Amino acid sequence: MAEKLNRVYSGESDKPCFVLSKERSWRMGGIYHIGVEPMFPGYIFVDTDDAGELEQKIGILAGSAKLPLDEKAVPLEKAEEDFLKRLLREDPQHTVRRFLVQVNEAGELVSAEGILGESLGQIVRKRIRKRVVTLEIPMLGAARRVELAIRVKGDENREQVAGI
Repeated sequence: MAEKLNRVYSGESDKPCFVLSKERSWRMGGIYHIGVEPMFPGYIFVDTDDAGELEQKIGILAGSAKLPLDEKAVPLEKAEEDFLKRLLREDPQHTVRRFLVQVNEAGELVSAEGILGESLGQIVRKRIRKRVVTLEIPMLGAARRVELAIRVKGDENREQVAGI
């Protein structure tokens, strides 16, 4: 759907429509494999200042698109937009990459890089062995849980990028 919308926006130099993705990792044979999956399945993000134009361009797709909340585009609050931009860390593929963390001998999270380090108080679940933490963040008027992949300092020799 994001690709179809980008075709409608064909006069734009940048493609304003994208699906936000995130890295994930899983362990197999003692090696952490890295892949990518949608961060918010079913959501398409559009970088635009004109919601009316967006709704008009969606109408061009002749009913092949459905919008949530009474057929209207839902704008992000400024704080939500800033949070997502900080999660992305200017990634050109709109993918939230794994965050480097430090863990003590007891297996407790001591520190983390970037916005994750600033959001340690919002972590509601830590699965260090699975290399994932869950944050609870306000998004689109509700508290939402977001899983983020982590990499523990020292993992570098035990990783392999998966072809998924």
